Order: sequence, then C-alpha cells, then structure tokens
Amino acid sequence: MSTDVWTSDSFVFAAGSVLFRRHLETQDLQICILHNPRNDKWCLPKGRKDRGESLETTAVRETFEETGYPCELLPCRMPTRAPAPNCRQRGAEVVDGAVEPFAVSVRPISRSATKGVKFISWYITKLKEDSQEKIAGTQTPWENYESVFMNVDIAVEHLDFRDDADIARKAVELVREAIEAKVLEL
Repeated sequence: MSTDVWTSDSFVFAAGSVLFRRHLETQDLQICILHNPRNDKWCLPKGRKDRGESLETTAVRETFEETGYPCELLPCRMPTRAPAPNCRQRGAEVVDGAVEPFAVSVRPISRSATKGVKFISWYITKLKEDSQEKIAGTQTPWENYESVFMNVDIAVEHLDFRDDADIARKAVELVREAIEAKVLEL
C-alpha cells in the first residue's frame, strides 16, 4: 500500500452513524435509514465535519439533522486498534464500552472530482432515552430525506450503496454480539 498525502484543499472529514432502537411494541432491533426522493436511493445518515468540531460530535449532529431523531453514541463491544491511555498496543483488542468509529470509508469527494478524497468515520448510535419521537425541521434547506426505522435485516437490504450496506451489516453484527454477550442493553 502506498502512502498518499492530501493537503487541506483536497480532503474532507465526515462522519455518520448507524442509529439503533428497539421497536416499542415488538422489541425488534431496528436501524434508521434515509430515503432520498430526488434520486429514489436509500442511504445512511452522514455529513461533513464543521470547523472545530470532533468527529463524534459530527456523527451525532448529522444523524440528528438528517433523521430528526435525537441520538447519542452507543458504547459497544468492538475490536479497536485505539490504545488505552499510556498503553502500547500493537494490534486490535476487543473492548467493552467503546465509542470509537467501528469503520472508516474513503470516497472521492465527488464523482466529477479529479483529485480529492472524503474520509468518513462511522459510529454506532441509539435514540436518546427520553426522545422516541421524530422532530420536524432538523434538515438543512437543501436536504429532503425521509427517515424510516426498519428491522435491521430489512434495512440492510434496502440500502442502495454496497458500502452503506456493508457498514450497516457490521454495526448490526457488533450490536447483536454485544447484546448476546450481555455487555449491552438496548
């Protein structure tokens, strides 16, 4: 693998999340996905990082803005290469309560861009406990998404972009494993 250098005018940091909840009646595990009626595509919530903003804050803000659902990071069991403070860790280690990105995707800034890259950090989020209702008016004027909660397996199949489906599938796997191991309640 070669090393690439990107200067500040040729890259974008972004973040998104896979937003989980339990269905109020059935208790089925669900995720929220977005439908874009302009192109009839289904995708995950994500967006660009604002200046001075952390990636974690970006993920929560963008998920809320695009879905209308107040959310927060969901501490989960996952493998991570991020070391504990003052610890020398070489490989991945499975940790409980992690709020690190569980995936990173790298895309061209746009289809027409000849040079430029977008780094997207992906997080696992959940609805805030006191906020089960969707809030209207959270999207920017140029966004027109319809947010829909679906049972996890159906939602993954609805996603139109392979990388979104792969990201959602991995988040579902991590959450299900953590629930089975009884290190996560949702």
